[in-house]
Amino acid sequence: LNVLFTTSTFVNGSPASYTISVGNRGPNATDQPVAVQLALPAGVRLVGSSGAGFTCGTVGQVVTCERATSIPANGGVSLVLDVDVC
Repeated sequence: LNVLFTTSTFVNGSPASYTISVGNRGPNATDQPVAVQLALPAGVRLVGSSGAGFTCGTVGQVVTCERATSIPANGGVSLVLDVDVC
């Protein structure tokens, strides 16, 4: 798998987002589930998430998102984490 994280501009007191793209370069579909973890910096709080098949939760500053279905060979999926910057 390859994982790419991109962010919007972070400004104190404003909303921002992380976009996480997960690609499967392998010759076979991924095993299930696929999980992505991101440690948010201090002062950044998760307020929402969206991405086909993903469910997300937080423990402290660590966000864990799981996708219950596989990613096909040479396929990819994206996930957006909406955050507040405090």
